[in-house]
Amino acid sequence: MIKSKETSDPNSCLNKASPEEPVFVLRAHDPGMPDAVRAWANLYLIRKRGFKNMTSRELHKYNDALACAQDAENWRRLNAR
Repeated sequence: MIKSKETSDPNSCLNKASPEEPVFVLRAHDPGMPDAVRAWANLYLIRKRGFKNMTSRELHKYNDALACAQDAENWRRLNAR
C-alpha cells in the first residue's frame, strides 16, 4: 500500500475501518516490516488452510501482502539511511 493511494481510496482497508477500530501500521522505514508482513501472510495462508481453500479475494489479499513486503525492501534500498 502506498500512503497517498490508501488515504484517497474510499474503499481502502484503512478507510473501511470504523472510526474507533484499532489498526496497526508498519512503515517501510522499519527494517523489520517486510519480515513481519511476510509472517502475517504465512499465518493468513495457514488460517485459510492453503491456496485451494482461498477465494480469489483472499488470494489477492495474500499476494498484495507479499508485494507490499517486496515494495518495502525496494523502498529501503533506495531511501533508507
